[in-house]
Amino acid sequence: MAGEAVGGDQSGRRYETLAYMPQLDALRTFAVLGVFLTHFCHFDSVWAQTPHWGRWGVQLFFVLSGFLITGILLKCRHKIESNGLSVRTGLWHFYGRRYLRLAPIYYLTLLVMVFINLALWEYLWWYATYLQNFLFAWIGHASETPEPALNHFWTLAVEEQFYLVWPFLILFTPRRWLIPAVVVVICSALPFKLLMFWFGAGMVSTRVLMPAQVELLGMGSLLAILHHGSADGYARAERFVRVIFWPGLVLFGAYIVVRYLELQGGSGLPTGDRPMLLLTGPASAMLFVWVIHRASRGFTGPVGWVLTRRPLIYLGKISYGLYVYHNLVELVFERYLLPGLGLPIPEHNVLRFVVYSGATILLSMASWHAIEYPLSRLKRYLRYRETPVGAGGVVGN
Repeated sequence: MAGEAVGGDQSGRRYETLAYMPQLDALRTFAVLGVFLTHFCHFDSVWAQTPHWGRWGVQLFFVLSGFLITGILLKCRHKIESNGLSVRTGLWHFYGRRYLRLAPIYYLTLLVMVFINLALWEYLWWYATYLQNFLFAWIGHASETPEPALNHFWTLAVEEQFYLVWPFLILFTPRRWLIPAVVVVICSALPFKLLMFWFGAGMVSTRVLMPAQVELLGMGSLLAILHHGSADGYARAERFVRVIFWPGLVLFGAYIVVRYLELQGGSGLPTGDRPMLLLTGPASAMLFVWVIHRASRGFTGPVGWVLTRRPLIYLGKISYGLYVYHNLVELVFERYLLPGLGLPIPEHNVLRFVVYSGATILLSMASWHAIEYPLSRLKRYLRYRETPVGAGGVVGN
């Protein structure tokens, strides 16, 4: 969920930016719908496969996560610097809130999957410790993983590993070095990918590891720092996203061309699908930072009208459940429910999308109201304590 964003002016006075950004929840809905399109639909057309909707949906999630989590950490840092919160308490609250939000239905889904596929017992400790992305990197091919219905869980491991290390960078890096430090992290993704390719790693083994995704997480974080760093933070962020938008658009075009040629089998590229991994990360990071920046203050016009529709915002609120459960729903339908009822497995893409998406939405709604929301109310015991207005300095000045 969108967190409260805290900044300040040159005098050190505290001010509040937009506390809740509903259009970001709508963006989550579009991200998860992209994942549904890839996982539920079996496209035959090269044009339909070219954008790889699921990959772009996951990358939008990563950039959003970097933006929102860094905003939360900047708020925490503000409280620490104003002597309203100890570092230990700040970290405890951050990790506690993340655990309450993410862990319950994650482990619930794992238990269900182990019950369905007992062979997962052998690999359960990888998933239980959020190290399944290392398992996937070792295996090297998605179709050979212990349970294909959990293939998307590598992204959850990346997120957890990001949560583990990022608070220390945001909370302890001197303010004047915060932006340079994040830029270095962003730039480290490219040499990491090239190094992995040098040692013969494939695209799956490379992209499932957290260092390959820091350009996305880091770009979202950089946007949050620019937003919250000073009274003119939005203007600084506006100048930044204008500069990077056009290079991002060029890289996106290059990605579309390369992927189309690869799917046609006529590109002649010796590195196979590796160009996609090198192009899609920077392209999506640059474009999605622009989108998130605009949505954080609110798009206007037709785009703003779409992003403020209540059903889209609601689906964005429950998008974590939508993402976690969707492959499980397809598995249960195709392995148990439909055969048990004597019904055929839907083949038409529209029918598959409607049936599986609808069932996933119903399950996620039940999960949100019965499990996730009640547990999230426990966050009130981990609330960052308010500090007096005018106390202390502000991160990023």
